[in-house]
Amino acid sequence: MVRAALSSDLWALSFNVLGHNDVAYDRESAVAHVLARQREGDRLEFRQVQVNELAGWDGAAQIGPVQFALHRGQATFQLDGKGAVYCGGSVAGVKVLGLGDQGK
Repeated sequence: MVRAALSSDLWALSFNVLGHNDVAYDRESAVAHVLARQREGDRLEFRQVQVNELAGWDGAAQIGPVQFALHRGQATFQLDGKGAVYCGGSVAGVKVLGLGDQGK
């Protein structure tokens, strides 16, 4: 399911939580990172997204703000960010997504 949500043309997936920044720069690295975090107990809950442009210069929909909740142990962090998503075709999925807890 993780792989299906990420474009084969993924540029970057970034999580900044408690001052620690994890970045994956291709689809397979991003899948491995997300699955590793799931094995450690992390759970992402989608909360909201705003679509700013349906077809940007590269054909991807520009999104942001995007909001997720990260559940890690007994703690919950609000992650805000922005990104781009290909909505169809052979590269459908998240192209780039950056999320962070804003130092909270």
